[in-house]
Amino acid sequence: MSTGEAFGRTIQLFLVDGKPTGLRKATIDGWTGLLCVSGASAFGDLTARDEVDRTGVYILSGPDPDKAGATRAYIGSGNSGYVQQTYGGLKEKLIADSVLTPHTADRLRFAKPWSFTSPSAAAAVVLDRNSNGRIEWKVQGSKRSYHDWQHAQATNQEAVE
Repeated sequence: MSTGEAFGRTIQLFLVDGKPTGLRKATIDGWTGLLCVSGASAFGDLTARDEVDRTGVYILSGPDPDKAGATRAYIGSGNSGYVQQTYGGLKEKLIADSVLTPHTADRLRFAKPWSFTSPSAAAAVVLDRNSNGRIEWKVQGSKRSYHDWQHAQATNQEAVE
């Protein structure tokens, strides 16, 4: 078979819980990878499975809060497959350590400085949901995302070199 020659593949789709909208696994003959698909309601079932404890790539997707009807996706990688990032525990620690203190009936505020390990960790604690901090954080006084600002900084640095 030459490099440019196309050939067919068999994709196997397994409905883990028997529902087409539930947890799904897909494999391709001759490929060692595995694709797992889950909605938010089955996410806990997905993370409990042995298959996700492998090195790999993950895609988190959901509705885009800035564009009605659009989808926003975050693509990441993990050294042990699924990288569980529960920021609820971090938020509770910040409250217990009085880093976050009550401000109003339904709001907290930072009473002490805190360095987060990533922009996404900071955004998840502040927004109380998983989020891509590189997109959520904006340059003060503009609509420019941290990602766009960071990209511009890298481009400017390359131009200087």
